Amino acid sequence: GAPSFWRVAPCVSFSGMSASDPPAARVGRACSCMPCCSSCLLLREKKAELHATRVHSAVDLEGRLGEKETESQLPSSKKRPGEADEGEKRRRIEDENQSADQTLHIEPKDGWGPRAPRSCVPRQFVAGQGARQEAGDAAALVKQSAEEVLDVATTLLKLRRYEECFSVCCEVTNGASAGDPVIGAKAHYLCGVSLKQLGRLSEAAGFLVLAAGLDPKNAETLYQLACVLTDQGTLQLVPSLLATCRALGRPVAHPALGDAPAAEQLGGATKEGLLKTLARMPSAYYAWDALSAILWREGDRRLAELCLRRAIDIRPDYAEGMCNLGNLLKEGGDLEGAKDLYTRAVAASAGLTVAYGNIAGVCHEMGDSDAGLAWYARALELDPQQADVCNNFGSALQDKGMLDHAEQLYKRALAIKPAHMQALVNMGNLYRRRGNAAGALSCFRRAVGYHPTCAPARRGMAALCCDMGESEAALVEIKAAIAMDTANALDFATAGFLCRITGRLEEAVSYFASAFAINPKMPKVAGVLGGLLKDLGRPEEAVFYFRHALREKPIQADALCNMVHSLLFVCLWRHRSEAMLMLEVVTRAQLAAGDTPSVQPFHALAYSLPDSLITSISQSYAACAALNAQAALAGCPPPPGGGGLPER
Repeated sequence: GAPSFWRVAPCVSFSGMSASDPPAARVGRACSCMPCCSSCLLLREKKAELHATRVHSAVDLEGRLGEKETESQLPSSKKRPGEADEGEKRRRIEDENQSADQTLHIEPKDGWGPRAPRSCVPRQFVAGQGARQEAGDAAALVKQSAEEVLDVATTLLKLRRYEECFSVCCEVTNGASAGDPVIGAKAHYLCGVSLKQLGRLSEAAGFLVLAAGLDPKNAETLYQLACVLTDQGTLQLVPSLLATCRALGRPVAHPALGDAPAAEQLGGATKEGLLKTLARMPSAYYAWDALSAILWREGDRRLAELCLRRAIDIRPDYAEGMCNLGNLLKEGGDLEGAKDLYTRAVAASAGLTVAYGNIAGVCHEMGDSDAGLAWYARALELDPQQADVCNNFGSALQDKGMLDHAEQLYKRALAIKPAHMQALVNMGNLYRRRGNAAGALSCFRRAVGYHPTCAPARRGMAALCCDMGESEAALVEIKAAIAMDTANALDFATAGFLCRITGRLEEAVSYFASAFAINPKMPKVAGVLGGLLKDLGRPEEAVFYFRHALREKPIQADALCNMVHSLLFVCLWRHRSEAMLMLEVVTRAQLAAGDTPSVQPFHALAYSLPDSLITSISQSYAACAALNAQAALAGCPPPPGGGGLPER
C-alpha cells in the first residue's frame, strides 16, 4: 500500500532556467479534464471497470461459498428433487467398485460424494476449490484492470499531468492488486516520479523506496531514487545506487559519479523512438514536444521551434509547450515573443506556476523590474514550494539592492531544496558582496559538494581568493571552472589576468586569445591581449588587437595609447595625424577628470604632442608617485582614482 504520508494536493536560476526533461519550463500541470480528453475518459472507464470487477468478484465469491455451505448442511430428511436418484446411483457405483476399494484401501468418508483414495481431495472440499479457482480468476481480472489503469497513468506522466498520474496510481496502491509485486512496484514508481516532478521530494523518496523494495533490480527506480536524494541533499546512498544502476545495465550520467550533467547517452535511441511514435500517431503533441527538446540539445533550434509550434497547433491549450517555445525564443533574443507565449500559457493554465516565473524573468531582462517582482510574487502565492521561483525572485531583489529580502528568499529556496545549485551560488555571491568571506566560502563549498561539476561555484571561490590576494589559489579554481565549462569567455579572460599577475605572460596570451576566439565582442580583452603582445615584442599582432578593441569601443584610452606606441615600431603612419589628434583629446579628458593619463611621460617625449601637455602628463605621474609613496609609508594600499597608475 501507499505510505501513510501520501496525499493529493492541488497542483499548482543564477536567475536562469534548464534535458532529458526539456528546459526548466518543463513542469507538469493539472489536467483540465475536459470531456474531449480521451485520456481522461479512458481513465474513468478503467477506474469504473476496476471497481465493478472488485465488487462483482467479492459478491459472487461470497454467494457461491454461502450456497455450498448451505447445501452441505442440508439434513437428509430434506433432500432436493432428484437427489434420491443421485444417491441410488452413488450406491450402485460403490457396490461395483467394492473390490477395488479394498485393494486401494479406500476409507469411507462422511458427507455427500463418492469415496476417494487418500491421495485425493474429498469431494466436500472440491466445491471450495472451485470457488477459490473462481476467486483466482476474479483476481486475474482485477490485476488486468490494474495494469490497464497503470498504462493510463503512464500516459498521464508522459503528458506531464503529474497530479492526475499520482491520484490514479494511489487507487492501485490502495487496491486489491497492490499485493502483486509487479503491479505494486510499478504503481509506487509512478507515484514517486509524479511527486518528484511536483517538488514533493520526501514523499517521492518514500514511494520510490517502496518500489525498490518490491522490485530491487529495477534500475530506473534506483536511478530516480538517486536523483531525489541528490535534490534533497542526502548524498550518502547516491553513489551506491548509481553504481547498482550501471551494474544492471542502465547508462547513467550523474554529478555524484563525476559525470557532466549534460551527458545524454540515450539521446539517439530516444529520438528514433519518438520519430516512430510520430509516424504512427502524427497528432501526439507530447511527442512533438519531447522531440523538440532533443533537437534543442543538439543545437538545431529551427527544427526544435517547428516541432513546438506543431505541438501547439495540435493542442492550442498546451500551456507547457507555450512555455517551452517561449524559452526557445528567449534564448534567441526574442523577448517580446517569449513574453507573449508565457502570457498565453498563463491564460491556458492558470495553475502553471512556472509560466508566472518565466514572465517575471523576461520582464526583468526587458528592464521592467517592478513588473518582474510582481509576477514573482504571484507565482509564490500560487505555489510557495517552488524553489526555482524563490531563487529567481531573490536574484531580482539582489539586483535592486534589496539584500535582506534576497537573502531570505535564497534561504527559503534552500529549505525547500537543500541542494539547489543556483541558490547556493547566489547566496555565496551575496555573502561575498557583504564582506562575509566565511559564509560565501561555505556556500560555494556546499555547491561543489552537491554538484562536483558546478563551474559557477568554482568561479565564486576564485573571486574570493582574489579578494584575499591569493592569486595562485584563484588560478587553480578558475582553471577548474574552465575544465567544467569550456565555452565561457569570461573564465578564460580571468585566467589570463591571473597569469599576467603571476608573471606567466605566454600562458596569459593563450588564455586571452581563447577568450577572444569565443567572444570577439570584448574590447577590454582585445586591448589587454594587444598590450601583452606589445610587451612580448610582437607589435604587428598587437596593432591588430588594439584596432579591434577601438572598433568595439572607440573611447578606450589604454588601447589607443598602446596602439600609437606600437605604430612607432612597425612604421604604419597612414593615419598618424588622426591617431595623434585622438590621443591628445583622450589625454586632456583624463587630466581634466583627475585621472592619471594612459600616456607615460617618457613616451610622450617621442610623440608629436604640445609641450604643455607633456608637462601636465609628467606632473600627473609625479603626483601619483607621491601619493603612492605616502600610502606605502603609512602601510596603506594605493589610493583609488588618480592615485593609481593606469593599466597597460
